[in-house]
Amino acid sequence: LEKESKKNNVVINGLKMTTNEPLVLKEHIKDFIKENLNIDTTPKSVTKIGEKTCVISLENEKEKNDIMANKSKLRYMSEDRIFISEDMTFKEREKQKKMRLVAKTEKEKGNTVKIGYDKIIINGEEWRWNKITESIVKQTSKN
Repeated sequence: LEKESKKNNVVINGLKMTTNEPLVLKEHIKDFIKENLNIDTTPKSVTKIGEKTCVISLENEKEKNDIMANKSKLRYMSEDRIFISEDMTFKEREKQKKMRLVAKTEKEKGNTVKIGYDKIIINGEEWRWNKITESIVKQTSKN
């Protein structure tokens, strides 16, 4: 249920917000998305959850997918480092944290590492997240 309620949400980190007023935040986010991502959207709601972090609820999944597809445009902004990610449950955030830690450790060892959804590829070998053990396990070939 929690995951279903978050399916049309995105989280923006690094964006300075000077107010807690919902209508002002909503306008600020709408203008930010229009100006930087070239997407004309009106968020259903905007909730400030930190100094530079907010959760945006969008009308539908198409709007969310448009934002996620265009978030790479933020890379070229000069002033701040702003990131857009999917709104995740606590368990999903913990899983991602563990996977990033494994990836960081492997990179420090000199291995080539790519992170995907529920998987890490280390030197061409695929490792997947095991829900039961809550750890990364090496995938065996299915031949």
